[in-house]
Amino acid sequence: MATPVEGQGHDYIHGLNETVNPATGSLSVRISMPVRKQVGATLPLSIAYDSTGMRHIGRWPDTAPGVLQWIPDLTPFHENGWSLTNASLTNYRGVRVYHPLDYPYFQCFYFTDYVFHGPSGEAHPLQVNWVPSQTDCPSVQPAVQSTVASANGDYTLKADLSLTELVVTTPNGNKYHFPPLNDCVAHPCQHDSPAYTTTQTAVPSSIEDRNGNIVGSGGSPLSFGSGAPGGTNTITVSGQNYTLQWEAVSASNTSAGQTLHQTSNGSCNWPTGGDGPTTAVQYITLPNGLKYQFTYESVYGRIQKITYPSGATVTYTWALNPSSQDIVLPDSSGADAACQYRYGSPAVTSRVVSFDGVNPVPGWHLLECQQLLDMGQQDHHRCHQGLRPEQLQLQWRS
Repeated sequence: MATPVEGQGHDYIHGLNETVNPATGSLSVRISMPVRKQVGATLPLSIAYDSTGMRHIGRWPDTAPGVLQWIPDLTPFHENGWSLTNASLTNYRGVRVYHPLDYPYFQCFYFTDYVFHGPSGEAHPLQVNWVPSQTDCPSVQPAVQSTVASANGDYTLKADLSLTELVVTTPNGNKYHFPPLNDCVAHPCQHDSPAYTTTQTAVPSSIEDRNGNIVGSGGSPLSFGSGAPGGTNTITVSGQNYTLQWEAVSASNTSAGQTLHQTSNGSCNWPTGGDGPTTAVQYITLPNGLKYQFTYESVYGRIQKITYPSGATVTYTWALNPSSQDIVLPDSSGADAACQYRYGSPAVTSRVVSFDGVNPVPGWHLLECQQLLDMGQQDHHRCHQGLRPEQLQLQWRS
């Protein structure tokens, strides 16, 4: 019988990776799932948590000028910061109402805000839109863009949108084929049609690598999310089951500490409420029956503690990072860039590791000690001196 090799096979316990971004204080958690190798490229798949992925400040394309809203993340298989990192596409079906002199009014429909969500969880606006053929509308709607290059840092995508599909080509040559999300059959797109607007989502109909091989991600669930507090759902990947148990979560602080700089006499309206979650994952049960547990603090509703199957813990303290975000939009009179807000977002201020769930471990960094956390070991020789302090303290200032 061969000697076991660390990291080979179904290495469930070493699957969790958590990271605090020292620049923003945001928390990311990834639990990698073993995806069966395929011919050509094999896409990764993880259960993910992002503290910035609850809701964000913005406005729908056909919202009245000057009005902001808390907008949820629209990707499939996403709920309150928890998600699957499979590729997906989102867009928005909007309508503009016009009042010409010779007709009471007519409506023009369009599809916009196409965003590609990559297999690692990153989002890339495609800057394409689709305007269906409509009477009197082409002259007052934005022109169709069928091919566009959009850059996000060093990551450049090509998007080709047609009547029948949208194809996203990544720098490594992989092609993601999506439905175009521009259907006017179920809900007609004519000047006298009901003013139906909605967000839309899709997963790839197929994925093709640079050599023409059809790529798979190992599987995806029929649904993702709680449905209700106390609900569960199971994700099956390569024949292995991961079960998520959900619970109700509260967030008492809904203030983002926003400040407004206004450059005109029109109104600017900040939304009520906040970006806190209402449900979140309490347990993740692995295929071997072991569990990760997650508890949440009550101010912002973010993860307060992760408990490993061994009993080891990572604990976080949160505070508002003031004036760390900004948004610019027209005011109620339509004056461009007249409403300029700066506001804050929750950020980690301290992060403490304990091997036994009781005693904090100063002077060691989680990345170097990940195996000890996972396995419940306290072999200090494997976490030698000189590593970065684990009790990370961050002070956020305006």
